[in-house]
Amino acid sequence: MNKFIFSTLLLALGILFQATGARAQSEAQSLLTEDLRTAVSTFGGTTRLFTYFNLPMSEYFNSSENRANWAKFFVESGSYSFWNMNNHSTEKQNAGAGVYFALDPSSSQEFGNTAIMIRVKAGSKKLNVSAPIKLRKATIEALLSEKIITLDQTVPRSSTLGLNAGFTGTTLKNMVLRGNERFRSLVQSIFKEEQIEMVQYLYKSYLAGFCKAADQSAFVLVGSGNIQTITYADGTVGQLNQVNILESDKTYFSKTYEFRDTTTEEQAMMNVIGKQKKILDDIRQLGTKAAANLIPALSKEEYTQAVAESFMCQKRINY
Repeated sequence: MNKFIFSTLLLALGILFQATGARAQSEAQSLLTEDLRTAVSTFGGTTRLFTYFNLPMSEYFNSSENRANWAKFFVESGSYSFWNMNNHSTEKQNAGAGVYFALDPSSSQEFGNTAIMIRVKAGSKKLNVSAPIKLRKATIEALLSEKIITLDQTVPRSSTLGLNAGFTGTTLKNMVLRGNERFRSLVQSIFKEEQIEMVQYLYKSYLAGFCKAADQSAFVLVGSGNIQTITYADGTVGQLNQVNILESDKTYFSKTYEFRDTTTEEQAMMNVIGKQKKILDDIRQLGTKAAANLIPALSKEEYTQAVAESFMCQKRINY
């Protein structure tokens, strides 16, 4: 009987230890989640975002169906870099891995010969790291005690997470470096559970003048974290990351050549975006005071729609 009681006691203590351990393991995630929630918000309406890249000349892209399929592949393969634990690159990053998008079709044109426009659904979640997100002392202590980070990662430096200065774009950028795997995995879990698919960071925008007031930021698309493995025609294997926050239509325009086989709706949107880009390019050269004379290149309806789908853009009173 005593032996039975002793065994039962050991079993109970073991269960209690496991339960306590489970709670301790989840404490850091719970605290960090609460801290990050203070910087999570949603898109108030459908929002246009733009990214540039070098698109090769190919007959493939003269098909509107092929362009739509390739656009889906572009965002799903590019955003997978946020979730790919084998990706350790920080090159050309301001706020971590993913696909970078600007607020307007002018401010990032130096990155390629072709732009893709996406429409983000209203209500989609984003984490804003334009300013450091304050982390409580308890959060950092939990991260240290659970050995998710080391003490040197709390010190702000160009190659560290720098958590003493808060959760920042640099944190997202450097968490891909070797040695930060546990922290990176934790952040990925939080993004997935909180359904955060975009990161907002401080960046240039040329909407000032076009809008009465305009935000200076940009976005990194990271997607949902629901990964699908695919096999390509040549037998190689790749991963795609499901993106849930985009409207179905995606539009392109090029700086160097025109696509054939464009739908009427696609061509109309390309024309509007092309005119908006020309206005923004001119504003860059002539200054915001010239905007009042430039904006009428768009019809009132086109301008109203562009403003409505631009991020944090207030319509100019004098249009």
